[in-house]
Order: sequence, then C-alpha cells, then structure tokens
Amino acid sequence: MNATIHIRRASAADLAALLEIENESFSEPWSANALAAELAEPGARLDVAVAASGTLAGYASWRLLPGEGELLKVAVRPSARRQRIALRLIEHGLDELRSAGAVSAYLEVRETNRGAIALYERLGFESAGRRPSYYSDGTPALLLCRRLAPG
Repeated sequence: MNATIHIRRASAADLAALLEIENESFSEPWSANALAAELAEPGARLDVAVAASGTLAGYASWRLLPGEGELLKVAVRPSARRQRIALRLIEHGLDELRSAGAVSAYLEVRETNRGAIALYERLGFESAGRRPSYYSDGTPALLLCRRLAPG
C-alpha cells in the first residue's frame, strides 16, 4: 500500500472498510453495530487514513470530553503498517482535540504492547497510572496522558 495518504473524518459509507480493519487488527474487534454507534455518537470522532488508491489504510477513534480527549483505538491494515500511518492519525487527532479546546489527551494501552507504548511515548504521552486486569484476558493497561499546548 502506498504511504501517500490523506486523513479525513469517517462517514457511514466507511463502515464496511472500518469493520475489515477492525477484524484484521484486534483479537476482540468491535462489531459493525459498535462502529456504527461510534460514527453516530456526538462526542466521538473517527478519522480515517485514505491511500491514494482510495482504500482505507487505517483509522483512529477518539472521544471528546470537557477539556480532554481520549484515544479509544488506532488501527492500521497489516499491509499498510510500518509506514507512519498510525503516527499521522494520532497527530491529526491531537491537533483536532486541541482545536476543540482539549488541554489533555488520554489512552489505555495493553501493558504488553511495547511497540504501541514506544509510539505513544514518542508522541509525548507519559505514564498516568495502571489499570489491573483491564482487558478481558486479565492483561493490565497502562494509562497514558499527554498535555496539549494551546494552539
């Protein structure tokens, strides 16, 4: 897949491709209904990375709360990984949160996911706690936070 991408807000027309990416990326993927609910949720934001071919390469799902945002998920198709797409999706989302008035961003990440943790740390996220047995298999999550400078 070509690394030339643009990022835009997801729409209901993207649901089938979002579901494909979800199923390719997670052992416990969101259902089509859960993804549709996120698309319809007023406080949610789903951004998609679109390749030059028009194919969706990945997505990021955010929630905006008063003064803060939360990264719920970021996923990239296996064929498009290692091309900085997740990095670009997260940077874009952080810019959007900042523009919406958020002063901080949070996320939970599987404690064993060293690659994701390294990416988040490179983006300025810092440890803000630990959630024991957060995931259904009992794996703990690290809570990470990044302060957002006014923009």
